[in-house]
Amino acid sequence: PEATIVLTAIFPRDDKPDLMPTINDMNSLIAKFADGDRIRFLNVNSHLAGEDGKLLEGMLQDGLHPTEKGYQVWADSLKPILTDILGPPAKTDHAPPPTGNPADATPTN
Repeated sequence: PEATIVLTAIFPRDDKPDLMPTINDMNSLIAKFADGDRIRFLNVNSHLAGEDGKLLEGMLQDGLHPTEKGYQVWADSLKPILTDILGPPAKTDHAPPPTGNPADATPTN
């Protein structure tokens, strides 16, 4: 009951431009759930696509799923929200090192 929920907007799609009005309407509905305290809403779409609705270079790998660059945009936008919820990062990072892209891993047999 004390959890904070972060809702993220549905990402833009320029492979199917006729879907954008529906996606924008859905994002408006999702945003209404946010109360600014326990439920937050994050929309990074202006960082993923230009004003014309076209995806910016290198943001989504297949028109739907973020690339590493797109995930970085999302992560950078989440930082202030997570800092507000959790406080500033510790001076010493105790997290394990990143594992990278699982698709790049060599299979172990």
